[in-house]
Amino acid sequence: ATPQQLQDSILLNYKGALLRQIYKLVLQIEVLGNPAGFVRGLGAGVLDFVLMPARGLLESPEDFARGMINGSWSLTRSLLGTPSGALGKITGALGRTVAQFSM
Repeated sequence: ATPQQLQDSILLNYKGALLRQIYKLVLQIEVLGNPAGFVRGLGAGVLDFVLMPARGLLESPEDFARGMINGSWSLTRSLLGTPSGALGKITGALGRTVAQFSM
């Protein structure tokens, strides 16, 4: 084999490996997160956001304020928790891909 053929073979091998890793990354359900869990968590956060202040309103102004704070915190956690977990999985998968290519 000539040096050019050897170079072409190596390049073709790396291109194939890169495409396989991209397919794995894109098609991994784990990387995309858990859509059902996200919807469930978001629903719980919205429910807490509405019900906690309403329950507090029945008790006292202080309990209403606590309900607003706790309900808002629950909604914020449900909105940010799942996407940040998915982002962590994506960066982890990217790190594994880069590590495979560096060897």
